[in-house]
Amino acid sequence: MAIVVGSTLIVYLIILKIQKDINLLAPKTLFPLIILSTYFLAILQLSGLQHEYPAWFTFLIFGIIGVFLIGAQFANIIHWTKGSKNIGYDSLTIKILSFIMLMSILGAFLGEIIVLGLPPAISGTLRNQYFVSGIGSIVALQSSFWGMIIYDRYHQRNLGKLFWVYAMTIVVIAILLSNKYQIIYMGLILLMAHNSFRNRIKVKTLVIFTGLVIFLFIGLFELIYQNMYNITFDKIATIYQMKLPESLNVLAQPYLYVAFNYENLLIF
Repeated sequence: MAIVVGSTLIVYLIILKIQKDINLLAPKTLFPLIILSTYFLAILQLSGLQHEYPAWFTFLIFGIIGVFLIGAQFANIIHWTKGSKNIGYDSLTIKILSFIMLMSILGAFLGEIIVLGLPPAISGTLRNQYFVSGIGSIVALQSSFWGMIIYDRYHQRNLGKLFWVYAMTIVVIAILLSNKYQIIYMGLILLMAHNSFRNRIKVKTLVIFTGLVIFLFIGLFELIYQNMYNITFDKIATIYQMKLPESLNVLAQPYLYVAFNYENLLIF
């Protein structure tokens, strides 16, 4: 089945390559690409703990892609209002709102430090235990804040150079909290904004972004998670019976994160 899935992925990539001005981040384009590429990796069974994927499961994955594409096609039939309208807002309003949100997030983050001590990236505290009810929810507003300042950056640029101060503050907080998913989310928001308001994202850009995500997994694990969970790349490779050269054991963690999503689906 690996040959079938791999061949389908190659054909799909060729189709994307030859089409001009294609929106790679459109759901009907991105969803099949993500599912085909990740399932192909999973079906390679680089872990000895993975199950053999039966033919019906592969057809189920193809069926999921097919149903999604049919739904996307029906959505295109519906007559949505054409044209996009930018939301207008006052310069002073966005500056005041941004400042208030940033101060709220910073204040809540400092509150967590007072209550729980230094953040996980420094103290080694388990990330899922570093949360204070109430103020922790305010810290989580950094996702909304990031989206707001990115939108302003691509439209009115009211924040000017303050954008970089705000953006770097949010990135530093996410790193200190050892939240790789938050960082990936912010990267996706930036890609989507550029794709929507500037130039279409190319396949090369998606490949680079994927490489950066893998590097993020490896870097955070090496610098933070290794001490946090008292585990190493080699230990993970041994536990999960990875069929990788020892020099590539660093890829075990991102691979397992992808592959075992399909394991969970199969068992479920």
